Amino acid sequence: MWALLLTWTAQASPTTVAPGRYGIHLKTATHAHIPVLGEMPGASVVWLLAEILPSMEGEPELVQRTCSVRMEGSGERASVMLSPGFLAALPEKHHNLVFSESGQVFIDMGEDHIGYDPTLYPDALPRDEAAPGLIDFDGDGNPGATVIITVPILGTVELYIAQHAQSSLVGQIHSDGTLTGTVESLLLEQQTLDATNPLMRMSPRMSLDTAHSHWRMQPLPADTTCDTIIERMCLTGGSGCAEG
Repeated sequence: MWALLLTWTAQASPTTVAPGRYGIHLKTATHAHIPVLGEMPGASVVWLLAEILPSMEGEPELVQRTCSVRMEGSGERASVMLSPGFLAALPEKHHNLVFSESGQVFIDMGEDHIGYDPTLYPDALPRDEAAPGLIDFDGDGNPGATVIITVPILGTVELYIAQHAQSSLVGQIHSDGTLTGTVESLLLEQQTLDATNPLMRMSPRMSLDTAHSHWRMQPLPADTTCDTIIERMCLTGGSGCAEG
């Protein structure tokens, strides 16, 4: 992937995407091995409000903030939720858009360190709730970030996790200014620090489900907010609009 990025950078043409406000629908599907439940598909469905800023010296800059995050579980087998404070804790992020001459685009979404101080753990995640450098990411009084799983066998269980993730978006720009594409994960690690049920204290092995991961970015009116992004992106249909 990095070789491809370097090739695109070398032959990058002037940007063909207009500055302004955009909306992004991003679905990142995963497979996880969960104790008791076995292999479970899941996904995060995210709506992002973005601004593309022109650049005089290089690729255009994309500034984005997260408007909503919904976790998808495994149908009737489980439901997955994030703690109420998770969304508010997500920072504003800045990315560069790298275009190829054929209209392809590469966006490095950067690294996310959830629930721990990465300067203390450059090579591995903290292992349990007693580890130094943990951060109460969502402000609920528990270590790391809280994930709430409800399953018929066990009821509702809270997991307190640390996560290190990095992903990239690869896609194509279309004549109407919309961009669509797929998700490529460069890194996805998750450690369960503790859980309210001992059976769930094991850490799942995570992998990206590329076949069911995708994104769409489209220009929106300048007055679009997080309250109106889904309605405006869905005026003409598109990914994510059937389920909201």
